[in-house]
Amino acid sequence: PTPPGPTPTGDYYVSTSGSDSNPGTSSQPFKTISKGISVAGAGDTVIIKAGTYRETLNFPSSKSGTASNPIVIMGENYGSVIVDGDYNLGRLLLSTGADYVNIKNIIFREGKPGTLGYDDAVVALKASGTDKSTGWLIEDVTIEDNAGPGLGVSDTQSVVINRVLAQRNVQA
Repeated sequence: PTPPGPTPTGDYYVSTSGSDSNPGTSSQPFKTISKGISVAGAGDTVIIKAGTYRETLNFPSSKSGTASNPIVIMGENYGSVIVDGDYNLGRLLLSTGADYVNIKNIIFREGKPGTLGYDDAVVALKASGTDKSTGWLIEDVTIEDNAGPGLGVSDTQSVVINRVLAQRNVQA
């Protein structure tokens, strides 16, 4: 069969009741946020329906938007989408050089990064060699109850952080 192409609106949907073999539409959503990220390109939005997701969101340098068309990863409603590491997953979000990504309306909790240094925060934006993470927006996000630093931003450019609550993140 032919793999599903982009939806007409440039939006992809994710739901805990979906399937990663679905086309990512509102009526046939993906199951994982990672699948949405893997198919999203510049100007696309991944809309995450309410629920708890146990996965790590990875953004390599090849997964980038543009200044005028960022990739948007957003919870459908504030406070209803949780990326939960259950203290078994390390980082919950990692960018190693991806550009122009917006993260909105997501709670990141119970991550447990490995070495627990500044660069090993649960939500980490950093460079991969000379490829910096540029043009990120993190907005209306909560980072809480993690066994390590909550948010780490290093060797990046033009990162905007709005209305982010970081609480109860501790060094183990």
